[in-house]
Amino acid sequence: MSTPIARDLNAILHEIRSELRRAVRGVRTLSSPLSTFRELNSWPPTRPRFQICFDLNPLPPIGQGLTLNTLVLSQPDERLEDLAYDIARAVWQLKDRLKRLARIRGFPTQLVEDHAGQSRTLRTIGDLTNHKKHGQYASKSCPVINIVEFDLRSNGPIEYWYSGASKESTVLVTRPEPIPFSIPVYSTTTAYRSGIHDPSTISEIGKANDLLRTALLEWVPILDQLQALHDSDSNPESVWLKQSLDSLTSDYWRQ
Repeated sequence: MSTPIARDLNAILHEIRSELRRAVRGVRTLSSPLSTFRELNSWPPTRPRFQICFDLNPLPPIGQGLTLNTLVLSQPDERLEDLAYDIARAVWQLKDRLKRLARIRGFPTQLVEDHAGQSRTLRTIGDLTNHKKHGQYASKSCPVINIVEFDLRSNGPIEYWYSGASKESTVLVTRPEPIPFSIPVYSTTTAYRSGIHDPSTISEIGKANDLLRTALLEWVPILDQLQALHDSDSNPESVWLKQSLDSLTSDYWRQ
């Protein structure tokens, strides 16, 4: 019969693996170009005819869109922005679960707090998560996500529709080549968030795609110290997570 401590240990290890899987899958998605298109066979051959599938339910184009020859399309896209926030939440919520694991393993919970506090990237991810959840920031940098940049250099002329109501776009491209994208994270001052939109009050911290991967990997030393994936020789979930984190680390250093 298992003891209460053993049951608590198994429960928290299960939660940690679950959050790690969400984070790993999300980071991989943000690191991969958009590559799913729907060809509109009834579309006139003189117009772009390949619709970018931002999700499983792309909005159908209606009428004539705006024709553009552009290398980079910068626009709000709540679908990808929400994905970034979801990954940030999964990465940041590891902190509370790792503190519970530390307590069970006999380590001070301050070990986890200190590790997070010493990482600027983790603090940034924490601020993004707390603002999304509570509408508050823990720091003066006020990081925010409100735009996505799509690299269309390989796709030729595009036709473009944007719904201000749903904050969704419909984009047709001439060539269905993979589309890299990035999600800038901006540091805004209190003045900016109060409505004083002086360009000097905003600066880019980095790309969410890179920050989220870095933040996830910065938990690896704590995961190792607390033996969060200690059963990686026998548990297929832990084996997959170890291999995935190793792969993300290798990809990071190859850049």
